[in-house]
Amino acid sequence: MTSNKYDHRSVLKNEILENIRKHAEINVFCDCTVGEGGHIEFLKDKLDNWTFIGIDRDKKILKRTKERLGDSILLFNDSYANIRRYFDKDIGVFLLDLGLSMYHIKSSERGFSWQMPEEPLDMRFSTNTKKTAAYILNNYPQKDLNRIFEEYGDIINPEKITKSIILFRKKNKFKIIKDLFDAIAIEEPSHFRKFLSKLFQALRIEVNNELEQLRSFLQNMDGIKNKSALFMFISYHSGEDKILKNTIRELKIQSKIVIINKHVIKPSYKEIKANKAARSAKMRIIKYL
Repeated sequence: MTSNKYDHRSVLKNEILENIRKHAEINVFCDCTVGEGGHIEFLKDKLDNWTFIGIDRDKKILKRTKERLGDSILLFNDSYANIRRYFDKDIGVFLLDLGLSMYHIKSSERGFSWQMPEEPLDMRFSTNTKKTAAYILNNYPQKDLNRIFEEYGDIINPEKITKSIILFRKKNKFKIIKDLFDAIAIEEPSHFRKFLSKLFQALRIEVNNELEQLRSFLQNMDGIKNKSALFMFISYHSGEDKILKNTIRELKIQSKIVIINKHVIKPSYKEIKANKAARSAKMRIIKYL
């Protein structure tokens, strides 16, 4: 199966390769959110004598990864938060791309996109976890709904929305995406594209505990045994980027790392033109001392 049959287009591939060639000391690469394997497919054709490892929470997506990359890489169904489990593999480069895979939007049938009104309000990366978007909408108190929409979706004054959600669930159950449209009185979703993207982002982050997962990764990262390890982070949301900036600043103060890029690395105009999903990507790179 060729690459163009896969949903996701990996970002900043050339910039990742350039920095690996400049700064990596051990030829073992770990993609901590491997998804469909796009970054590894690109790198393995350009880096000779390297070992590649992929980690992902989604068991189903790993089947596609194995189909794409074969048995040439090691794949693990796990959360990147548990990165400490893999330190014995003497990894030289860790990549953590925090973006949402297009596979989840187009092919997972778990309600990640507002453009799929008949899909279930699920949004779980791992179906082994219990909390879904439907559970949140059916059970969270209004104050908690306000919090997640403000903090994770950057939605200002969400009280009107959350009040509508509370009123809807008094007589109905949230099951599919269309139920959410009915609750907040949206008849033409395409007219509310930006707002719905923020709303769905907030629900997805809460369902998957994404910011806490990132904090756990960063805490466990500091136990790395290979003190020349390179860590590459690609963030898309202000909440993620703030956590990364604060952690990197603290590690720098403690003289544990060197910051490879003084300014965040962003996709080129050419890449954004070819892949609009890349436009908000920001990469930060550090190396342990």
